[in-house]
Amino acid sequence: MILQALGYGTMAELKQLVDIFHENGVKVLGDAVLNHRCAQFQNQNGIWNIFGGRMNWDDRAVVADDPHFQGRGNKSSGDNFHAAPNIDHSQDFVRTDIKEWLRWMSELVWIMCESTRELGIRDMI
Repeated sequence: MILQALGYGTMAELKQLVDIFHENGVKVLGDAVLNHRCAQFQNQNGIWNIFGGRMNWDDRAVVADDPHFQGRGNKSSGDNFHAAPNIDHSQDFVRTDIKEWLRWMSELVWIMCESTRELGIRDMI
């Protein structure tokens, strides 16, 4: 739905496009940046730290030590990115959702994850 809302088409159309690439011998790479995420909604204080979509997290998914985003998660394990909330990957619900998403995406495309060492991706999958 979000792909369609942004003008990129539907998920079914994305899958169809990937299938066409595969049929023509082209590998598809998805570049996943998992250490921060843009929020879809504001909290009661007007802070953008509530997420929509399949991974509809609240401020518990945001690190606690970034003053820009008022997270209730644990402290960050890296630098803050002030354009978007840093995600607290020590939370079980975050890790579960990301694992599910990575497994789903890996059936569709190859995935390149940045900051895998910092995020402990190897331990997540």
